[in-house]
Parts: sequence; structure tokens; C-alpha cells
Amino acid sequence: SSLRATYEERKAAAGATSSNSKLMEKLLKEKRDGRLPGIIGRLGSLCSIDAKYDVAGSTACGALDNIVVADTPTAQKCVDYLRANNLGVATFIILAKQAANTAQVAKMDAAYTPPKDSRRLFDLLTIPDASNRIALYSAFRDTLVCETDAKAKKLRLWSGKAPPPPPKLADLAGDAKRARTFLPSLQRQTAS
Repeated sequence: SSLRATYEERKAAAGATSSNSKLMEKLLKEKRDGRLPGIIGRLGSLCSIDAKYDVAGSTACGALDNIVVADTPTAQKCVDYLRANNLGVATFIILAKQAANTAQVAKMDAAYTPPKDSRRLFDLLTIPDASNRIALYSAFRDTLVCETDAKAKKLRLWSGKAPPPPPKLADLAGDAKRARTFLPSLQRQTAS
């Protein structure tokens, strides 16, 4: 039955990926045709990261499939289009609202020194269009990554104010399945 559960899980994931691609493809066609010009694109398509950190970035940032739009009216038009064409649902990041969040912009632009033996994933991104930095920062924030289990264990990273859970740590050079299993080494460090 474990085999059946694995099969069902993979089938559902493949279906979700196919559905998301179709949805994004349709929205981008509307953009190309000039009907939804405020669509900027899929968040994950607005940046790149060194292959060494790809698994960590993909695992730590669940918003990579979110759609970045210029403003609220564009987001509403997208929702209306998806609804009218029965294409499903999507999550939108509204660039104008992110840029208006002065505290977030200030934090993004402030000098950041990560703890020893760690790196901030946001700093590892290559972002061709600087106007998209705030959308990416809103998703990645100050998520840290360590090169090895030993370094992550030494830092004992965790999120929240409660005492940290027993650490489950990953060597991020490993495979995607292992990295997803051991997320605490990727968690965000919160300000105390």
C-alpha cells in the first residue's frame, strides 16, 4: 500500500504541475495579446541561482509559482479571467503593494551579515530586472542556507520564538528529496 500511496502522491504532483503550467501559459498569452499587460511573470522566472543552491532555494521558497503583477487592478483582472475560463486559482504578488511597504524595502536594502558559515538565499539570487527585487525579497526574506550538516547544526537555526525543535539538518549538496526532508537548515532566522 506504501507503493500505491507513493504513486498517488506523484500523480497528484504531476497533475498540479500540469495545471499550473496551463494556467501560466494562458495568462502569459493574455499578456502577449495585450489584454493583461500588467502581468510581470512567474516569481521563479524572474531570477536565477547557482545550481549549487537551486535545491535549497526551491525547497525554502514555496512562492516560486506565484504570479507577479504590477498592480491590484491587474491581479483582479487575472482572477476574473481565471474564473471566467475555469482555469483554477493562482496566488498573485502585487509589485506596487510590495514596493509601498517601506519597512520591507528598508530591510531588503539594509546591509545584512548572516551568521558565520551561512548565506542568505536572497543574496545568492541573480535578478536581471532590479524592479523585481522586492517581489523576490517578499518571498525569500532572510532565509539562510548552510553548506553542510555540521555547519547548520553548529548554528542551530530555527524560526519562531519557541525553543528550537531537535535539529534535522541537511547537507545542501545532496539531492532534492533529502533537502526537502530536512528543512530546518533552510529556515528563516527571526529577529529577536
